[in-house]
Amino acid sequence: GGNIHMAINAGKLDQLVRVMELGVTETGWAWVERRKAWAKAERTDRSNIFASAGLAAPTVMFTIRRQGIDLHCAIEWQGRHCFITAIDPTDDKGHYLVKTALAVSATATCKRTGKSFPCCLTEKYAGYDRDKAHSEVTSRYVLVLPKAVTLQVGDVVTVAGYGVYAVQVPHELDLYKNEYEAERRGDA
Repeated sequence: GGNIHMAINAGKLDQLVRVMELGVTETGWAWVERRKAWAKAERTDRSNIFASAGLAAPTVMFTIRRQGIDLHCAIEWQGRHCFITAIDPTDDKGHYLVKTALAVSATATCKRTGKSFPCCLTEKYAGYDRDKAHSEVTSRYVLVLPKAVTLQVGDVVTVAGYGVYAVQVPHELDLYKNEYEAERRGDA
């Protein structure tokens, strides 16, 4: 058997996650591991709007011991990218409750700069244009990038595994991320 006292205190933190931070590489940027951490992970029924112009993603809540982590970071859990949207101290002040969006993540490359970078992809929230949008051939997406990475209107971005996108509308006011509305193009 194990130490009963230990099991009560840390027994809930049973998932090993990776706290990720943006690192500079020879070819651009990439997520690199800051540290491993034990966490309690809970998927919730609530959806998480991690991009102001995009559709929501499933929410995963993590309880982790207090440590150096902020909204520029990300969490990798079971091989999935979790986009951090909030970090709050718990009642006991010894842990953080980290709210994340289980995002679609990929590596993207900008044709103009030749730089590669991590990117989260979501469909654009279409609002009342839904019927019209479905009849059009083009699809609008939102590319969510770490704050250090900026694109320009007209940039052509290849998202590995997802296709080629033309940047149309930037949203760069957020302190922790940049969002770009982009239109999916053919194989061009």
